[in-house]
Amino acid sequence: MKIFRDVKAVTQLTEFGRIVRIYNRLATALVTFESLWFTQWKNRIDMAKSGLRATLFVHHPVTNKIVVNSDERVLELIHEAKWLTRLEIQIPDSAMGIMQQEERFKSYKGHLELVLNEYKTVCESIPESLRDLFTPHIENVQQQLQPGLSTLAWNSMNIDAFLHQIHTATSKLKNIQEKVNDLMKNKVIGVIDIINNFCLYDNRLAFSQTWSPVEFREEMLESIKERSQQLHHNVATVVEGLQNVANLLSTKKGENNKKDKKMLLIVDEEEVQREKQKALLEESLVFRLIAFYRDQVFEAVLNAASRSLATLADASGCTGEIVRALSPGSEFSSECSTPRPYSRHETPYSRGGSAVSERPKSGMSALSNMTWSGDSTIAEVTNLQFEIQVKFSIPNIIVEPQLDVVQKAITDISTAIIEANKDITWLGIDGEEDFYPLITSDETIEQLKLQLACVIDEVDSHVNKHLFHFSYYNFLWKDDMHGNFSEFINADPGIRAIKREVERFLSIEKKVLGIPTLLPVGPVCLYTDPIKDALHGFAMAWKTKFATVLHEEAKKKLDNAVSYRENVRKRLEQYVQSLDQLNSSLHLLEDLRDMENKIDGIYLPIETMYSKLREFELRLPRHEVEEVDELREKWQELIELADQVREVLLKERRGAFEQELDKQVKTFVVEVIQFRNAFDAQGPSVPGIPPGEAVSRLQDFQGRYTMYDAKRKTLDSVSKLFGIPCKPFLELDKTGEELDLLSQLYGLFQKFIRFDNRFRDTLWADVDLEAASMEVETYWDECLALPSKLKDWDAYNDLKTKLQTYLEVFPLLHKLASKEIRNRHWLQVMQVTGSSFQLEANVFKLCHLLDIELIKYKTEIEEICRGASRELELEIKMRLTEEEWTEQVLNFEHYKKRGPMYLDKIFTERLLEQLEDAQALLASMLTSRYIGPLRDEAASWAEKLKEVAEVLELWLEVQDVWQYLEAVFSNSLAVKELPQEAKRFARNDKTWTKMMKRAFDTRNVLQCCYGGEVPRGVVLRHMHEELEICFKSLVGYLDNKRKAFPRFYFVSDSILLSILSRPNDLESVRPHLRSIFSQIHDVKLEKSTDGDDEELSSGRRPHTPGGSSPHDRTRTSSVISPLSNRTNTPPKIDKRLAQVHSLNPASLQNIPTMLPSEGLVDDVTVMDAKAVHSADGEILILQDEVKLTDGVECWLYKLKESVGKSLHEMNLSVIHDCNNSIVMDEWASKYPAQVCRMGMLYHWTKECEQGISDIKYDRKALQGTLRKYVTHTSKLSTVLSRGAWKTIDEVMLPVHKGRLECMVSVSSDQNI
Repeated sequence: MKIFRDVKAVTQLTEFGRIVRIYNRLATALVTFESLWFTQWKNRIDMAKSGLRATLFVHHPVTNKIVVNSDERVLELIHEAKWLTRLEIQIPDSAMGIMQQEERFKSYKGHLELVLNEYKTVCESIPESLRDLFTPHIENVQQQLQPGLSTLAWNSMNIDAFLHQIHTATSKLKNIQEKVNDLMKNKVIGVIDIINNFCLYDNRLAFSQTWSPVEFREEMLESIKERSQQLHHNVATVVEGLQNVANLLSTKKGENNKKDKKMLLIVDEEEVQREKQKALLEESLVFRLIAFYRDQVFEAVLNAASRSLATLADASGCTGEIVRALSPGSEFSSECSTPRPYSRHETPYSRGGSAVSERPKSGMSALSNMTWSGDSTIAEVTNLQFEIQVKFSIPNIIVEPQLDVVQKAITDISTAIIEANKDITWLGIDGEEDFYPLITSDETIEQLKLQLACVIDEVDSHVNKHLFHFSYYNFLWKDDMHGNFSEFINADPGIRAIKREVERFLSIEKKVLGIPTLLPVGPVCLYTDPIKDALHGFAMAWKTKFATVLHEEAKKKLDNAVSYRENVRKRLEQYVQSLDQLNSSLHLLEDLRDMENKIDGIYLPIETMYSKLREFELRLPRHEVEEVDELREKWQELIELADQVREVLLKERRGAFEQELDKQVKTFVVEVIQFRNAFDAQGPSVPGIPPGEAVSRLQDFQGRYTMYDAKRKTLDSVSKLFGIPCKPFLELDKTGEELDLLSQLYGLFQKFIRFDNRFRDTLWADVDLEAASMEVETYWDECLALPSKLKDWDAYNDLKTKLQTYLEVFPLLHKLASKEIRNRHWLQVMQVTGSSFQLEANVFKLCHLLDIELIKYKTEIEEICRGASRELELEIKMRLTEEEWTEQVLNFEHYKKRGPMYLDKIFTERLLEQLEDAQALLASMLTSRYIGPLRDEAASWAEKLKEVAEVLELWLEVQDVWQYLEAVFSNSLAVKELPQEAKRFARNDKTWTKMMKRAFDTRNVLQCCYGGEVPRGVVLRHMHEELEICFKSLVGYLDNKRKAFPRFYFVSDSILLSILSRPNDLESVRPHLRSIFSQIHDVKLEKSTDGDDEELSSGRRPHTPGGSSPHDRTRTSSVISPLSNRTNTPPKIDKRLAQVHSLNPASLQNIPTMLPSEGLVDDVTVMDAKAVHSADGEILILQDEVKLTDGVECWLYKLKESVGKSLHEMNLSVIHDCNNSIVMDEWASKYPAQVCRMGMLYHWTKECEQGISDIKYDRKALQGTLRKYVTHTSKLSTVLSRGAWKTIDEVMLPVHKGRLECMVSVSSDQNI
C-alpha cells in the first residue's frame, strides 16, 4: 500500500479510499489473528514438552500391540518453531530447546520403530504351531521392552543403552527363530512334503518297459522294500527334527539345571514349584507340537500310500473320481517326461510317455478293418504294461500267463504298498502310536485296493473280445480241410469259384499277417506272434489245398499244349510213304495253319493262370515255370518245321505220290462193285429175315461201309491236293443212303424193344408211369418223323402198332396207380377181366396187366377207378371226423373258490354246433352209394355223436339250474325258509361236485359223454329231476316275497334273489333302486349305534386311517361289498325264468356281478337310512329314520312310507312359506325341486282364487294376478343368471341352479 500511495494515478482513482479502508481493516484482522495464534502457540509449548515426558512405548488401544509412543504435537511444535525462526519471529527458550532436540528425537523414534518392526517380523515369521514354545523367548524380549513402557521417556538419558538391550534380545529371538525355521524346513516341513509326494515303488522303472507278471512282481516288491525303508527314515527324520526344535526352544538347559547344593538351599520352595510347573508346561507344549505334526505326518504317509496306489491304479487303467483326484496327469507328465526305451517286445503300440497326452483312443485302432476295428469300447492303453502271449491250446485259444497271474501281481504289489506302512509309529502322550491300522482302515485306501483287485476283471471282457476276434479264424484248424475240400470239389463249383476261394484264403493269410504283434488292452499287452505263426500256417495249408486244383487245371492245360506240340512234332518228323500218311500229314499241316490263329487263345489262359498262381504265392516246380516261359518260342520252332515238311512233300516227292494215287483208284473201283453186290444179296433189306438178324447184318455192312468211305475220302483228298479230278463212286453213295435209312428204323425198333422188356419186368410198386409215358411218346414222335420211304416196310408198321397199344393203355394204368385203389378194387378188376394174379408187392409186375388186354375192358375199369375215388373222399371225411372227436376236450371254468366246477358255456355251445355239423356230414355220407365199405363205421359214429350232443345239452341245462339254485341256497335265509329243498340241493350239489371233478380229470368229450358203467345222461337226467323239484319250491318262495312287498314285481327273479340274499345290506338293493323307486338313486346310511356320528356317505364305508381288524372287515362286508371281493363269474339265469317272466335284456345290465352266496357273514352291522338321493343330486332328509333290519321287504316298505311322510312335511312347510310371503328363490335353497314345484302350484292356485274372488270388484283382477305372478317368477331367471342369492349369504351350488331351472320351466308352462 505504501507503493500504491506514492503513485498518483492510483490515488486519484475514485475507489482508492474505499480500497484503503478495506485493506486497513484486513491488515488489522490479520495482525490481531497472528498475535492471538502466537499466544496460543506459546501456551501449547508446555503441552508439547509433556509429550517428551511420555514413555517410549505404549500399547495400541485397539490391537494392544506395542507401538512407539511418539507425540505428534512435539514434531508439529518443532516444525512450527523452525518456520517461525525462519520468519525471524522470536520464540521462547523452551521452544528453542525442544527444536534443538529434533535430531535426537527423530533418531530415537526411527531406531525404536526399526526395533519394533524387527520384533514384529520375527514374531510373525514364527509358525503357528511353534508359537506356544516361542512364548518364553517372546516374553523375554517383551521383558526387555518393559522399561520403554513404564520408566523410560523421550527425555531420558539411557535410551541408547535401552536400544542396545532390546536390539540384543530381538537378535537373539531372531537367531532362534531362524534356526527353528531352518530345522522345520529341512527336517520337518520339507520331509513331510517329500513323504507327501513319495511313491512307495519305482514308478519310472515300472512304466519304462513291458513286463512279465512274475518279473514285475519281484522287481516291484524289491522296490517297495527299499522305498519302505526310505519312508521309515523320513518319518524318523521328522521326529528327530521336532525333537531338535523342542530342545532348541527349551528354556531348561541341562547345564543351567545343575546347581550346587548351596543354591538349592537359598532358592525358595515356591520358586521350585514354579520351575516344575514351567517344566511340565514345556513338556506339554512339546507333546502338543508333536501331536500337531502327527496329523500332518499321518496325512503325508496316507497320501503317499494313496498316491502310490492311485498311480498304480491309473497306470493299470482304473478310472474313478478317487483315481483322477490322486493321480493327476501332470504327475505322470513330470515323472515320465522322457520317453522310455522300447523293451524287447516294445512296438509303437506300447505306451511310452505321458499317460494323458499320448494315450491312444483304442487298443483296436491298429487292427485290420475286418477283424480289429469293430470294438470301440476297448479299455485304453495304460502306463503299466504286462506281457501276455496268445497261444493255441487245442481246442482253445488261451493267454499265457493267465490273467489271474497279472491280477495276482497287481494285488500283491498293492498289498505290499500298504504293508510298507507297517511299523511306522509316532510318539504320543500314551506311548507310540502305530499308523498302519489307521491306513488300512482308510476308505480311500480300501476303495483303491478294491479297484486294483478287479483291474483285470475290467479288461477281461476286452481280452476275451480279442480272443473272440481270433476265433474268426477257428475254421482254419477246427474244420476238416480235406473233407470240406472234397465236398467243395464234388459240387463242381467251377474255376471261378475255386479262384474266389483261393483269393479268400490269401486275403485271410494277409489279414493274419496284418494282425498287430502287440494288442494293448489296458495294462495287458497281448503278443500275438505264436498264434499268428500258427494261423498263418493253417491259412497257407488251406490256400495250397484249394490252389492245387487251379494248379492241376493249369498243369493239365500246359501238358495238353506241350503234348499236342510234341505229338505234332513227332508226326511231322515221321517219313511219309503211303497215301494215307500223305493225307494225314497234309491235314496236319492244315490244322497247324488254323491253329496258328488260335494259339493265343490257348497259350494266354495258361500264362494267365500261372501268373495268378504266382500272385497266390504258391511254390511252383521250376520245370513248369520254364515250360510256360518257353511256350511261344517252341511253337515258333514247330511252325518252321511244318514249313520245311510242306516243302518236301509238295515239291520234292510229288511225282511218286501221283503214280501211287492212280494205282489205288483203279483197285478201289473193283472193291466198291463187289461191296454193292454183296449188300443186295446178303444185306439187311433182304425180305423175310427177322428183326434181330436184320440188325446184325446192318451193323456188319455199316462197318464195311465206314472203311470204304474213309478210303474214298483219302483218295479224293490226295487228288484235290495234286489237282487231279476226283472219280465218283455212285454205288457206294447209294449203299450209304440205304444203310442210313435202315439204321434209323432199326435203331428206334431196338430202343423200343429194350423199353418193352424193361417195362414189363418192372414191379407195380416201383413203376414210374410218368417217365414211361413220356418215353413212349418220344418213340411215337420219332416213329412219325421217319422218312416216308420206310412207311411201307413191315418193320415200320409193326413198331407203330405196338406204340399205339402202349399209348392207349397208359391212361388206364395211371388210374389204377392212384392212391385210392385198394385190394378190393384189384379183385374187381380180376373179376371183370376174368384173370387172376398175385397182389404181393414183390410179385405183382406190369406184365400181368399188359397180358390181360385192359383195352377191351376200358369202360368197366374206369368205373371201378371212379368208385374208388369217391370211396376215398368219404374215407377222408370219416377219418377227419373221427380224429376231431377222438381228441376233442371239454373246457372248464373256476366257479367261486370251488375250483373247476363249471363248463365253459360259450365253448360248449360251440362244441354243440360242431356236433350238429358232424352229424349232418355223417348223415349225408350214409346216403351215398359209395359208402358200402364204411357204412358200419359211419353209422356207429353217428350214434356216438348223437348221444354226445344230447348229453352236452342236458349238461348245460342242469348246470344252469344248479348254478341258479346254488346261488340261492348259499344264502342262509333261503336255507331257513326252504329246509327240505336245501337238503335235496345239498345232495345234488355233492353229486355235481364229484361228477365235475371226474370230468375235469378226464376232459375228453367222448369219454365224458359216451359209455361208462352208468351213462352220464342217466346221471344228468336224475339230477335234473331233483333240481326241478327245488326250483318249483323256490318260485313259490319268491311269490310270497312279492306279495309282502308288491314293488318286487318290478324286478326279475334273479335280481330279487340277489336282494334277498343280503336282506340288511344296501349294496344288494342299490343297483335296483330305480326299478323299485323311480326317482330314488341312492340312500344315505349311518351306523345305528348310539353316540357314533360317523357317517357313511351314499352307503359307502369311510376310510379308517388306522386300518381295521380282520373282524371289522368281515362285519362290514355285508353292508359294503367291494368290487375286489366279487366273483368274475357272470350271473346265469335259468331259461324258464326268462320265459315265464319275460325278462327285459336291458334290465340284466343292473344285475350285480357278485353272487348272493359271496357276501354272507354271521355278524351284520345295523345301519339307519337317514336320507335318500335322486339321480340329479337332490337329497331328501327322512323324518323317520329307517333301520335296515327285519328283512329287506320290511325296511323297503318303511323307507317308502318315510319318504312319503318327509315329502308331506316339506309340502306343508313350503305352503307355510308361501302364506308368509317368502320369496320363491329362497325355496330353491331349502326344498327339493319336487317340493318347489308343489309350492309354485299352490302359489298359482292361491293367487288365481284371490283374483277370481276379486273379479266382482275389478274386472281386470285376473290380469293383475297374472302380472303379479309373472313378476314373482321373473325374479327366478334373474337369480339364476346372476348365479348368487339375493337375500341369502350362501354360495349357490349346482343343485340349487338345477332347482331354479326346474322352477323357471314350471313358471314358463304356467304362463303359457
